[in-house]
Amino acid sequence: MDIYDYYNTLGCSMDSSYEDIKHAYYHRARQLHPDKTIGTEENTKEFQLLAKAWSILKDPDLRKKYDTECKQAELESNNIIVHATVHSHELQATNKKDVLSFPCRCGNYYKIDKEILEEKNCSIYVTCEEFIVEVLK
Repeated sequence: MDIYDYYNTLGCSMDSSYEDIKHAYYHRARQLHPDKTIGTEENTKEFQLLAKAWSILKDPDLRKKYDTECKQAELESNNIIVHATVHSHELQATNKKDVLSFPCRCGNYYKIDKEILEEKNCSIYVTCEEFIVEVLK
């Protein structure tokens, strides 16, 4: 199963807005709804998958969790492991005014530009020399 199945099912991407996802769901649901199509087993399964995708992607918290799981699976498929998850409020100011940091267990620091953190509305993956951390807004 492709890690982005819910987005593919709706014909969307991880960058799609809520409105785009909603529009795609209703458009596809009208095409696949059992009352509108000949009830083949394949159509029924596709409609059920569509409903499941919508139930996850319409909820901001469930979508964020799903997106994080997808990103983790993508990283793991490339043999990259996220060693920690850090929330943005845990980041500390540095002597550079536009840079935040978080201590790494190896003794170094994860560093992230404030501007990048503010413009992204998702997880950001940051590396130090040895480890990767996920920063959540």
